[in-house]
Amino acid sequence: MLYFAVSSGIPIISIQTDDLLNVESVLYHITGKTPSRWLGPNYQNMTQRLWVGEEEIPPSKVSETYEKLIDSECTLVLINPDQSKAGYKASVDLGPLEVPQAMVVGLLKTAEAADEIIDEVVPVLRSLSLKQCGDVLRYTMARDGALSRRGVSQSKSVLVPPSRGLELVSTELDIYHPSEEIVSIVERDRIFFLEDGVPERLIPRGMLLKGEPGVGKTSAAKYVAAQWGVPCYWLDLGSVKSKYVGESEGYLRFALKRIEVEAPCVLLLDEVEKLFWHTGDDVMGGLVSRLLWWLSEHRSRVYTVMTTNDLLKIPREMYRMGRIDGVVEVVPLYKSEAEKLSFEVLSLHASYLPEGEDLHDLAYVIVHDLFSGLSTASHADVVETTRQAIKALFKP
Repeated sequence: MLYFAVSSGIPIISIQTDDLLNVESVLYHITGKTPSRWLGPNYQNMTQRLWVGEEEIPPSKVSETYEKLIDSECTLVLINPDQSKAGYKASVDLGPLEVPQAMVVGLLKTAEAADEIIDEVVPVLRSLSLKQCGDVLRYTMARDGALSRRGVSQSKSVLVPPSRGLELVSTELDIYHPSEEIVSIVERDRIFFLEDGVPERLIPRGMLLKGEPGVGKTSAAKYVAAQWGVPCYWLDLGSVKSKYVGESEGYLRFALKRIEVEAPCVLLLDEVEKLFWHTGDDVMGGLVSRLLWWLSEHRSRVYTVMTTNDLLKIPREMYRMGRIDGVVEVVPLYKSEAEKLSFEVLSLHASYLPEGEDLHDLAYVIVHDLFSGLSTASHADVVETTRQAIKALFKP
């Protein structure tokens, strides 16, 4: 997008980046034009076609700057501008500066990574600045002695702070039993979500998972991401709220642009009914409206998984077709299913149990006590009850 924006002669562009060391080399690689530092509209040598500025444009100079750039067929790229200032408002905001994949591949080749490792690692580094890519690779090499997708992902979570409102979610699941419906959706949608060349309208949008607390709705979002080999991010609207007018919307806009840079990925909106508890809160209402618009209009490979404990508390517009693909109910476990799950937990931690303990019998006893007066139990209740039994039986 930046290439076409500069090529078309848009006068003022805004981008965000935390990598001021490499911004000019990245811009050159994308546009093919050598950027020069902006010295203001009164600077007479306007032969350069691409300018970079970190200073705010004085309000009285915005019109003059804009006209001079048009007359000279130049583009000024504002780096991390204040969104409340006149210069930003006169610009086209392109969001986070994306590092070209070729530059990331170049770093990996410098690290003497094999081609198969490069193919695995490049998607993990996609959203990072060039400096962050280098830091993550060096950290991984120093810790592990080699590069791998898992190692680079771990280093990324340690070294790279998430964008405001976004948090990287671990997709590692010790024990999780997805329903047949979720398994079917994941297998059916895999090729349409991951393969290049799929028509835009066939790319899966996401799903709403409904069910009582503890049945595994959040784990299902992790399962989808793990099965597709993509990262999972949690969007927390509460953390993008600000007391300053307009700043909250700016934070959310940046978070949504960041998540699109991360694509393909899974976006988790957990317990969405809580978004509608803030009646009379104009700021939260504005954030929800922008989120709804994005859910309808985005064309990126971002698979949205919403969860709710009470579907009746969510307006139908939140999960209508077009924003997601449908609603899936996640149900609690019956006794036979709970025994299988308890046995699996016991098997995983068998070394902490007395020698010779019959795990099938123990699972039966644990579940029998848990189901006293109940016909079903949540995934979380079965797992946690079994873990507490293991601790009670452990003898150092």
